[in-house]
Amino acid sequence: MSAFERKNKEREITNVENVNNSKGVVRRGVSGPAPPQTSAPLGKQRPDERVNNDGMPAMGGVQSRESKIGGAFYLDVLNNMQPAEAWTEIIKALNNVSVSDNTVKSSDNYVAYSMKYFQNTYTLARSMLCNVQGEEGLKLEINRHAGDGFAFADEFVKEFSANLGELCSQPVFVEDPELEAAREANQGEEFLDLEADVGHEMVEHWLTSLRPAGGVKYDPSRIYEALSSLGWNCQDEPNYNILKEYCSDIVTPIFEIFLRQQAVDHIPSVYYGSLILNRFAKGGDLEMNNTTVASICAIALAYCNPEAETESKEEITTSKESLKLLFETLEVIAPLVDQNAERDEDMLDAMAGFLNSASRMFGDVSMDDRIQQLASNLNVEIEELVV
Repeated sequence: MSAFERKNKEREITNVENVNNSKGVVRRGVSGPAPPQTSAPLGKQRPDERVNNDGMPAMGGVQSRESKIGGAFYLDVLNNMQPAEAWTEIIKALNNVSVSDNTVKSSDNYVAYSMKYFQNTYTLARSMLCNVQGEEGLKLEINRHAGDGFAFADEFVKEFSANLGELCSQPVFVEDPELEAAREANQGEEFLDLEADVGHEMVEHWLTSLRPAGGVKYDPSRIYEALSSLGWNCQDEPNYNILKEYCSDIVTPIFEIFLRQQAVDHIPSVYYGSLILNRFAKGGDLEMNNTTVASICAIALAYCNPEAETESKEEITTSKESLKLLFETLEVIAPLVDQNAERDEDMLDAMAGFLNSASRMFGDVSMDDRIQQLASNLNVEIEELVV
């Protein structure tokens, strides 16, 4: 383990039962998925839970379905477009879905996977071109593969289909005026109330979840629940003012978890961990030193580099959304680091390794000027940027 990877600290953290105390219930999917194409079962899943459905795609060419898969959406590809032409435009629309990571399989397979993050949850969707026996024309199948059903239908499918425009037919959603009105009325009540008397117990519960049981083994499900809850709730200013008092107790375990080899195989956990670091940096509560910088660079190299070997259990193996958050975090910290502060070889290796790989990790030259500026702020020499 490198010198910049933080050592375990011995703390006594009271393990409390999960306290369900909120300003209001997070209301996802109030318009509901389109019947009969209901994405069931709906609800938040544990990291190790997946949707069990048939019809996994075969390799090569447009897939053929004997019948439609229950829970999936099927959009007609319009204007008699050829598969290759339609797929190019579909991927453009997919890449414009906000706060999401995408993986496109080989170009002749017409299959892509998307991870959409929403509030304190995520959904993993599979999009593919197919033909359905007994029906005419090319179809775009959009199916929930894992994660939250409401986020799939109300967030991912709605935004993706809107991006598609006239390329495909639009899905039909059943709107419920009463539920829609309820969501509008409670938009400001979607965070937990950590200012309440039990708020401290809730935070202690999350901190306990970020520690290995018996000091030995981490629980991936508890890590995800804690990181997603912390990541979402720290976006609320009153809650952030509470959580910043626990900054060290939150950040230290994040570095320990993500810098332990093979400790994390769940990309949503990486995203929410990155979101927490980003918020603490913007709030001025993250330690602005070389140890923090090197640790963030190491996390980015481990979980955001398409060329790195990862152990992700999902089809999404790297996260560009996390990369954006981590890079932005570094931009906040770098100008505030003491230029005369000592840094060892491991720290420099992590910084240089990330900065030399960042352009390839982003996949284009759009970030090159910012990468050069970050390298200058950190006083790290880098090679010529090559995508």
